[in-house]
Amino acid sequence: MITLGLVYFDILNLEHLVSFADGFFIANAIIGLVTAIALFENGFLRYGAILLTILFFTILLFSNIFILIVILLLFIYTLLQR
Repeated sequence: MITLGLVYFDILNLEHLVSFADGFFIANAIIGLVTAIALFENGFLRYGAILLTILFFTILLFSNIFILIVILLLFIYTLLQR
């Protein structure tokens, strides 16, 4: 409902919503790849996961700065909860 309200009042538009989704999908993929790096000890799968992590992180850097800040704040919040 909040998202619909923000779109109705022209605070957010479709481009912003897609940017948020792209940023969080890529961040989620990076989390999965880092888990794969931790699980695989060596070999093709580990090196492939490292390469994909670097590539996805590079793609993530081209996202909107606001989305990067939100992802960074969520990362810091998660680390502080430990």
